[in-house]
Amino acid sequence: MALSSPGIGSNLDVNSIVTQLMALERRPLAQLDSREAAFQAQLTAFGSLKGAVAAFQGAMGSLRDTGRFESFRVQTGNPAVLAATAARTAAAGNYSVNVGALAVPQVLQAQGLASSTAAGSSGSLTLQIGSGALHSITVDATNNTLSGLRDAINAAQDDVEATIVNDGSATPFRLLLTAARGGTANTITLAHTLSAGVLKDALDGVTEAQAAVNASITVNGVAISGATNQLADAIPGITLTLNATGSTTVSVSRDTAQLQTAVQGFVKSYNDLSSTAATLTAYNAATGRGGLLVGNSTAISVQNQLRAAAGSALAGVSGELSRLSQIGVEFDRNGRLTLDAARLNAAISSSPDDIASLFALRGRSSADPVQFVSSGAASQPGAYAVQITAPATRANALAANAAAPTTIIDSSNNTLSLSLDGTASGTLSIPHGSYTPAQLAATLQSALNAAAPLAGANARAIVSLDGGRLRIASERYGSASAVTALDGSALSALGYNTGTAATGSDVAGFFVLNGTTVAATGNGQMLRAAAGAPADELVVRHTGSSAPPQGVPAATLNLSEGYAVTLERVASRLLAENGGLDSRTDGLSRSIQEIAAQRTRLNNRLADTEVRIRTQFSALDTLISRLRSTSNFLTQQLARMPGSSNSNT
Repeated sequence: MALSSPGIGSNLDVNSIVTQLMALERRPLAQLDSREAAFQAQLTAFGSLKGAVAAFQGAMGSLRDTGRFESFRVQTGNPAVLAATAARTAAAGNYSVNVGALAVPQVLQAQGLASSTAAGSSGSLTLQIGSGALHSITVDATNNTLSGLRDAINAAQDDVEATIVNDGSATPFRLLLTAARGGTANTITLAHTLSAGVLKDALDGVTEAQAAVNASITVNGVAISGATNQLADAIPGITLTLNATGSTTVSVSRDTAQLQTAVQGFVKSYNDLSSTAATLTAYNAATGRGGLLVGNSTAISVQNQLRAAAGSALAGVSGELSRLSQIGVEFDRNGRLTLDAARLNAAISSSPDDIASLFALRGRSSADPVQFVSSGAASQPGAYAVQITAPATRANALAANAAAPTTIIDSSNNTLSLSLDGTASGTLSIPHGSYTPAQLAATLQSALNAAAPLAGANARAIVSLDGGRLRIASERYGSASAVTALDGSALSALGYNTGTAATGSDVAGFFVLNGTTVAATGNGQMLRAAAGAPADELVVRHTGSSAPPQGVPAATLNLSEGYAVTLERVASRLLAENGGLDSRTDGLSRSIQEIAAQRTRLNNRLADTEVRIRTQFSALDTLISRLRSTSNFLTQQLARMPGSSNSNT
């Protein structure tokens, strides 16, 4: 039977002995704790490194846009005369501008009435701005007052604003019609068929209260006019907002401050990442201590890859700049970038356009019909010949018969329905009226584009005249462009036959780089290279209406990727799933999990070991107690034997 109090039978300090033996057994646990702490520290260090790489990736992503390097500053000598804004397409220059007149909308005034709420007259009236669509308003018992007519005009269209003023006379209430847009091309044409009454009297007495005037300016002596006081591209890439008549100057210059800020941001982003990596991998000889990732091959590889990308010359750059050192950005002995402001300013002065190519993603086309849109993740820089075999077309449904010199639209022939780009228009009602062919085209276009189903699907129509025949076209290019299912009572008046249909076609072509042909597919005007090297989903837009002769490229597209693009890709690879950093942190996490499993197994074994040792000592204690009892018994018996000095005589 085991003793309940270890050591009583043997006088041994069993608990102390077991504690000391178990301390020796637990030494592997301390080693596991030490290894786990080291792995956890490395995992934290790699987390810091990954965070720094991710921040660097984001900074490079913001610098890949050429807009960061191509902005312009516009200054006007007299802001009270005009304000100006610049787009990327602007060009540096100085201009003398004289504003001779501001655009003014035409205003018509009706004959005054004694009351704005007195009812009278019925019939209809039509309004038209310039050569735009006719708007028909029915006048009946629901709106046959001056205020009712005002509200009906405003509800029917937005080309003219109707208001009522009180001039204080005996017949003070006047209806004013103001064109929504200024300029002589936007004059108001008013016609009516009202019956006798106060409204007919008012509209019969319409006069011009304010004549339409075009905005007129001169730029360096060249006369320019416009219908509004906002003139786009009077100076290429510059939008002028006219405020008053007078003379001023407009100065357009490269925004060198933003260029400098962008380059400084690049240097700072690189150095922030470099500092983090250096802190984690550095060794201090004086203290004999190193960073958490000192000697780590993965961390060193991150530094090496980024430095190699930043230190190499760019390929495929068409300008004069191909190295950072050419704009004063160089490495110091510690692997950090330095910026020589004087050299940067000199580069900005001599080659401002090339600085964008040095950092950003840029595609330059040699001809206007081809425009760069985007490139794929693995698109190779270089000069791509863009071969167009067929241009994109829009669906064009041409009427079978020419429109009559005068077309009367009434209740017998005013309905139309069709499907545009796959969306049914529903039944449309063409306003009643008498139309010339040009007016009919404008009114039909207005009716189609006002249809809620088409507007909701962003399907828009263009209606024009071709040899006197109406042509209904989709604004969209490509195979998704379609005009089908024409029907309705207006078909004959419009010159169409039932079932007339038309579809568009996608652009077709391919790319050639260094003699290698790259297949491409068209979607509307967009031509996209097949996935994979060398073009890898390079996308261009072809806006031409015809294909060049066979074998003659429509344009050459020079694709270049600056340092921001290159470094962003390096960072993306480093952060990618199964990339270098991801694999390393996954390995550390697995090691920590394995240590936890080892600790569990070791603790279980230690528990079993302690039970075994205590069982053994308990057995030893019992044995010693029995031996001691036997010894005492034998001693007593020997003492009683004859001849013993303790025996009785």
